Amino acid sequence: MLNYGVIERATTPFINPLVVVPKKDGSVRVCLDARQINDRMQEDHDGPEEIDQVLRRCQSIGVMSSLDLRASFWQVPLAKESRKYTGFSHQGYTYQYTAVPFGLKISSAALNRAAEVILRDMHESVIPFVDDWLVVSPNMEQHLSDLDELLSRITKENVTVNFNKFEPLRKEIRFVGFILTPEGIRADEKKTEAIQSFPAPRTPTQVKAFLGLVNFNSRFTAQLAEAAGPLIT
Repeated sequence: MLNYGVIERATTPFINPLVVVPKKDGSVRVCLDARQINDRMQEDHDGPEEIDQVLRRCQSIGVMSSLDLRASFWQVPLAKESRKYTGFSHQGYTYQYTAVPFGLKISSAALNRAAEVILRDMHESVIPFVDDWLVVSPNMEQHLSDLDELLSRITKENVTVNFNKFEPLRKEIRFVGFILTPEGIRADEKKTEAIQSFPAPRTPTQVKAFLGLVNFNSRFTAQLAEAAGPLIT
């Protein structure tokens, strides 16, 4: 993180704990335990579109590509006057963030504002959802043009992309928990399997977790409210 310029050596009276979060690929993510900062920070309600709005924009699609931003929040610079509040200590040395850390409640809002600057007039063809960006076009010729423009802007702004998760030129793609196709939207098999393999809930908390999982795919389930009634009451 020091070599990448995400943090810097500093002198600050504000010290926060760090939390190491394991990722699905086996790597780890270092997050700031920013509860003290978050309690004192003003809300920023900027964020991605509602999932229903995203899906409505994907009703008439021809060709798609998806990009995943690498360490997304770390690509957003943190104002110099705010850096001192993100201090932490490691092996006797004090550091502070120069970029937006994972853990702040306004991190997604900051990323959303940065994406707005980069995409500008591309909102018809690019749908950003936090660090997942979807390029949708009616045909291949237009899609290649849209993709070329997006990648040019990404290069110019020094945005880094996880190319292991880059899915170019797809007729079918997984996005925001659904499978998108030119024929329509269907449930993600992984979500369905998670519902089927969910252990029988035995506490109110487990019931709420199960209902949340089921409700995510409510658009594909007829009379869900009636079927789930006994669990709700």
